[in-house]
Amino acid sequence: MDGHEYSQLASKIPCFLTNMHGFLSIHDLPQQQLRFTRQRERQWRLAAAACRTCTRLTWPPRYATQRTRTATLMATFDVPTRSFPVPEKTRTYLRRQPLIVCIRLKSFILDQYAGARDALEAQRKRLLTLAAGHGVELTDQESQTAAMIIQIVETLQNAGLHNFEITMDMPGVEWALRYLHETRGTSILLGAGTVLHASQLERAIACGCRFTMSPVFLPGRSEQLIAYAREHNVLFIPGAATPSECVQASLALGEYQPVKVFPADVVGGLRFIRALAGPLSHIPLIPTSGVTFDVVEDYLSADNVYAVGVSQQILPTSRLLAGDWPQIHRLACVWRKAVESAAPSP
Repeated sequence: MDGHEYSQLASKIPCFLTNMHGFLSIHDLPQQQLRFTRQRERQWRLAAAACRTCTRLTWPPRYATQRTRTATLMATFDVPTRSFPVPEKTRTYLRRQPLIVCIRLKSFILDQYAGARDALEAQRKRLLTLAAGHGVELTDQESQTAAMIIQIVETLQNAGLHNFEITMDMPGVEWALRYLHETRGTSILLGAGTVLHASQLERAIACGCRFTMSPVFLPGRSEQLIAYAREHNVLFIPGAATPSECVQASLALGEYQPVKVFPADVVGGLRFIRALAGPLSHIPLIPTSGVTFDVVEDYLSADNVYAVGVSQQILPTSRLLAGDWPQIHRLACVWRKAVESAAPSP
């Protein structure tokens, strides 16, 4: 293969291929005549077609002796690994209703709560009984937070919503997850959010979560979390805010695994999602934060959107402070109808 043929072949391959240490530009390779065997040329062409799914690329150029003054390119590509399938129940729920409600209570909500506490008191008693059965005594803050989480989930489920991401950075959240898993685990898709450490992931899985989400992708750490989640048949969804982070997360997950875009409204919103649909169409995205009611149908119409994540749009702080559960129920019904009408048929 002469230099001209090499240039033609190189032009057909994406400018950046991923190796274990980052990105390596093919244009940084020695632009001298390269000696290829038929086998090496075939590997190169296969890599061009499969570069999206390659999980590792080693690239040690070995230079021939000074007598030949040519370079022999020794490229070793891993066979693309089989993508980890999204667990059946998770896939079914998100296809039927591509909406994930993120529940994260700010500390002042319970302090200033002016709603009907009788409803929460009934939930608190159930939680205290559950914790006592495990030999644990909950504090007032833990029991109140967990009780409100349960009240929110029950209200939204009665409105027809089924997918919930409950962040792990709230006191008493584990007992809320345990209670929901034991009482409603077969009728909802229960997930944990803000999972940054292995201990959080272990606790979330122990509480019955079927998926976990992180706001970021941390090279090295996130791969370990992904591997641990797969061992327990749990979907781990890392977060990304740039195209590079989306690619890194996708390579760690495997092809056609969803990646969370957070915060979606800050990084460009719908324009950013649509821009990624061209070069990164193989990466399903879950835009979260800032997905408002007037654009949710536009998000779901994008080919590369797997689902959307919402929080305050369905759970406004003012309604939570007032304990206005009927209004939250009505708002959830409106969102459910909009999402189901915009979502494609499974």
